[in-house]
Amino acid sequence: MSWIQQKIKMVASWSRVPGLQERVSVGMALTVLAIYLLPLLTYGTSLHILVYDNLDGIIPTVKILAQSGQLFADSTSVLPQMMGGLPRLSFGSEWRLVVWLYSLFPPFAAYAVHEILIHVVAFASMAYFLKSNILSPTYPYRSVMRYGIALAFALMPFWPMGSLSIPLMPLTAAILIKIRAGHASRLEWGLLMLVPFASSFVVYYFFFLLIAGVVWLRDLLIRRQWNLAFFFAIAGMVLVFLLVDYRLVHEMFFDVGYVSNRVEFIKTYIPFAQAYKIAHLTFLEGQPHSRSIHLPFILSMVIVGIMLTRVRTQLSLPLSLVLMLLLAGTFMTTFWNQVLGNFYTMPVLLVGTTVLLVAQTHSRPFLGLFLLQIVIAYWYAFWYYEGWEKIAEQFRFIEMFHFSRFNNLQPFLWYVLMAYSVSILVRKVRFATPFLVMLIAFQVAMAFNHRTFQIAVSQQAVTYENFYAVDMFKRIKAYIGLPQSQYRVVSLGIYPAVSLYNGFYTLDGYMNNYPLSYAHLFEKFTLRPDAYRYRKEHGLQNWTSKCYIPVEGKVYYDYTKNGSADRLDMDTSLMYDHGLRFVLSGYRLSAPEQYGLEFLKYFSDQESFWDVYLYAVCKEKM
Repeated sequence: MSWIQQKIKMVASWSRVPGLQERVSVGMALTVLAIYLLPLLTYGTSLHILVYDNLDGIIPTVKILAQSGQLFADSTSVLPQMMGGLPRLSFGSEWRLVVWLYSLFPPFAAYAVHEILIHVVAFASMAYFLKSNILSPTYPYRSVMRYGIALAFALMPFWPMGSLSIPLMPLTAAILIKIRAGHASRLEWGLLMLVPFASSFVVYYFFFLLIAGVVWLRDLLIRRQWNLAFFFAIAGMVLVFLLVDYRLVHEMFFDVGYVSNRVEFIKTYIPFAQAYKIAHLTFLEGQPHSRSIHLPFILSMVIVGIMLTRVRTQLSLPLSLVLMLLLAGTFMTTFWNQVLGNFYTMPVLLVGTTVLLVAQTHSRPFLGLFLLQIVIAYWYAFWYYEGWEKIAEQFRFIEMFHFSRFNNLQPFLWYVLMAYSVSILVRKVRFATPFLVMLIAFQVAMAFNHRTFQIAVSQQAVTYENFYAVDMFKRIKAYIGLPQSQYRVVSLGIYPAVSLYNGFYTLDGYMNNYPLSYAHLFEKFTLRPDAYRYRKEHGLQNWTSKCYIPVEGKVYYDYTKNGSADRLDMDTSLMYDHGLRFVLSGYRLSAPEQYGLEFLKYFSDQESFWDVYLYAVCKEKM
């Protein structure tokens, strides 16, 4: 026995102590997870928080609903604070975890609890999935890998608006697998039916359950098995999702008193070369709402695992060491960037994986899932391919519903592939465990730099307290001196979410589903009455969820203090007729009198990300 083998066996002897390996693995994983989440408790509102589809949207929207007193109101009831008053239907279901958190806790506490739940549930969910799937029960270091992979999955930068949708996918998959096999417990059935209360059907689980349905149909056609338990599990989840989203279902089949703005959504179509490029980027980097940070460590492990599926026996020790050294060397160079960044990489992987899948009977689930990842990346990108345009014109629902969202399954699938790769490497490569532990440790360390909440300054994040600037907006409210419900405001250069969070009633805002008539009215507010027709004729995307007042030469995500604006595109007279009395501008206006505005006061605060120039709307100056 070599010296290396002796040392490894000596260090590994702790694994033979019953239960010790699992307790140590769980303890270490939970310690790292606690360190990851600790800033939410220690830094509080001083944390830098993701702005995109987070601070600028979901937080003030859920806060308004939770504090409106109309949680269970009729769908046609009006919540007056946002965008001149929106129907209760626009704010979605009250039977969602995130809504109840904001009902029970102050806003930041609710946000922090929600973030903690997302990551803790992700860890438990993946650990539960790996308990009975993929990793061999005879593998002596099964607990180390199980909890290591679960930890890596739990530290992904989950999109906060997605709530527990992705974190619960491993649990959902594990229970459905058990039901399909015929040995799920009542508790597991109960857990399965609770998933819809913390997840999104339209964005995530429509696609997840569609694939589950395909598996059931395959069993029926090939195995001649009806498997009613599996069928009723899928159908039961769909039913519960529809009950939770009963307001959306009601809108789809009954008259709710208005036409949704979504009917005028225009998808941007792109040429073949651009679609191909986006497919490549999606495969390598994911999509902003479903980032899995699988490059370089996870993807490289998966590719090596695929190559090893052709190896029948365990590699010799020298070959094993050479393979691990070569793989380690690739991480110290730009090897993976050069190989995976090649224009032909995806077609080669697609063809190679397909050949392996057809040529061999083992490792088929592993190869099939990797092939699915490639197909999903192509499907996501080519959903916007210009070849679809004529078909979409005939079937409007194709544009209204994002069938491209299969890509939201990719984060979960990457970590399933990671587990398969680990399973293959420990069987085919001698003493692979220490090397795999090192790779998982690198993956975990990398995840700390991708959190949606950061201690250090981030390009895509602003501190919670700086963004919402509560103290400064209290001073603005006090200066105006009127009940906030008696007047309306709009924001220039400042996200409307800021004024909404601080209790102001607005004509602007960010909402995915609201009356089309208001979208048309807002286009008149911003002097764009033919915006839909113009964008359609010129092939430009029209996504009317953001009713923002444009400021020429300025963009909301690139705001800087001490700026000025020369031109506004807004009809203040028409807006005055709809209640506008004050404008909260992040910029000093060069000629406010041209728009019927009168400067009142300048507000600034070191704790505020914004400067605010307060203007009054004067009817007599228009």
